[in-house]
Amino acid sequence: MPSPLKRPFFVLLLLLIIVLAFGCGKDNGVAPIPIEETDFWRQTNGPGVEIVRSLAINSSGHIFAGTRDGGVFRSEDNGDSWTAVNTGLTNTDVPALAINSSGHIFAGTYGGGVFRSQDNGGSWTAVNTGLINTDVRALAINSSGHIFAGTWHGGVFRSQDNGDSWTAVNTGLTNTYVPALAINSSGHIFAGTYGGGVFRSQDNGGSWTAVNTGLINTDVRALAINSSGHIFAGTFGGGVFRSQDNGDNWTEVNTGLTNTWINALAINQSGHVFAGTYGGGGVFRSQDNGDNWTEVNTGLTEDIIHALAINQSGHIFAGTRSGGVFQSQDNGGSWTEVNTGLTSAWVRALAINSSGHVFAGTYGGGVFRSQDNGDSWTEVNTGLTDADVFAFDINQSEHIFAGTRSGGVFCSVESTN
Repeated sequence: MPSPLKRPFFVLLLLLIIVLAFGCGKDNGVAPIPIEETDFWRQTNGPGVEIVRSLAINSSGHIFAGTRDGGVFRSEDNGDSWTAVNTGLTNTDVPALAINSSGHIFAGTYGGGVFRSQDNGGSWTAVNTGLINTDVRALAINSSGHIFAGTWHGGVFRSQDNGDSWTAVNTGLTNTYVPALAINSSGHIFAGTYGGGVFRSQDNGGSWTAVNTGLINTDVRALAINSSGHIFAGTFGGGVFRSQDNGDNWTEVNTGLTNTWINALAINQSGHVFAGTYGGGGVFRSQDNGDNWTEVNTGLTEDIIHALAINQSGHIFAGTRSGGVFQSQDNGGSWTEVNTGLTSAWVRALAINSSGHVFAGTYGGGVFRSQDNGDSWTEVNTGLTDADVFAFDINQSEHIFAGTRSGGVFCSVESTN
């Protein structure tokens, strides 16, 4: 478990993983939250000082924010204002949210199990029949509407009747600490566990198989999948592992990788894989599907990489711990510090909108925007009362949402697009 000091960042990191894993606008139970740019920020009334643990958006564009101790907030005006929607919600620590194709909202809570709202959050009902473990850390919904709940030391539970009843589906699941769930296009369910690696179910949760053959290190910090369906797992201390057969077998692909503490992974349109490391290595690149790695750090003066992002032109941006943002326009061959106007060098989050504008969320410096591919930066913090920005997301209307350390969610109400 993360230390108390690292907990807010860990929570927001999980939020991004969930958003990225499930994608936007798909009928998978999780409505995404998206990223954008602005000249003006306004604190979204409601979540305020709450720590935001989860976010989801329904088909009407209504945004739901699950908070640490404040329950669920709803915004019907793109984040301009928020309303607490907690009637019937007896547990207000909400780390997981999911929305099914009927618009029913499910909230997973710490110690209170699962709650369901069938009226857009107007009221909530505890739906815990059969849910023996009520410490719910993850939720996922498949194309048939079956709901899966990952619990802390209780394994996985499944509901096939919209949450009315739950059944433990743990046959073969030898590690029951399940903080992550994902479902692929074939309906295969993957459960990420603490210390137990990855488990896969190909029969709707009826049985699980550990798919860790060759996965020497089971502390997975980053995942990326290329266009061929090959899975890359970045581990903390074990480097990168690759599976080319849906997780059946993993191969350690660390040739040339002199630092095995992987913080971030990204894959460009050519299939080149980039790995950002935690100290002593910076960025590594593989041009042969992970078989070999080359350190690509020319000009990169900071070697702790928190984030990697690649725009449509193939330009790579690296967010670092204390060196700000670096940019490579030659596939990682060389890097240039692109921090003009970036007065805070501790970059926690990066995002690029459809216009190619780059946004950097910093620790203590708020948000910076570059409209010239990183050559120069402008501080865009008007109205942003919390300068510790740990997460971004952008919706289809190009509105930016920023998750902060202790100020809740902020949104951009003006766009220069």
